[in-house]
Amino acid sequence: MNSLNKLLLLSIAVSTLSGCAGIAVATYGKHELAHTHFCLAKGKNNTSCYEPPENGYTHTEVTSLWGAPDKIEKLNNCTVYYYDNGVSWSGGGAFVGFVPVPLVAPTGNYYNRIYFNSKRSVGLIQEYGEVKHAAGAMCGSNECDALIDSVNDNKTEPEKKLKRWCG
Repeated sequence: MNSLNKLLLLSIAVSTLSGCAGIAVATYGKHELAHTHFCLAKGKNNTSCYEPPENGYTHTEVTSLWGAPDKIEKLNNCTVYYYDNGVSWSGGGAFVGFVPVPLVAPTGNYYNRIYFNSKRSVGLIQEYGEVKHAAGAMCGSNECDALIDSVNDNKTEPEKKLKRWCG
């Protein structure tokens, strides 16, 4: 097999490893999702259930489902239960051709935070990692796009909900 055929075969193999192609740079960091109505299931950080209680959870109900919190704090009128949900990562990266090049480092932990007011849960904020800003041109999922902007903006407005929940 000559070198041109090997290069073609390698190019085809690499192109099947990723559903995207292009050139872009991005930053990666922590995001938060705020939920007023949420459902907890047995096992720490498990939200895989379908019927949230109408009046929230009591402290006892939460600890019976998720166990003892990793940390408890007071925030205005709220008591906050913190449940560690793994290492958080921040950094940046590039996408060149078909190859992603991550440049990230551990920066702390992600937490699920349950807020209680008047002895009932009033909200849940889940932290997770996601791309924050990106610039470049990418093709994937049968569409192409150029961008230079923040991405994955948080539409759940955790700050506004915290004021409503905790005063």
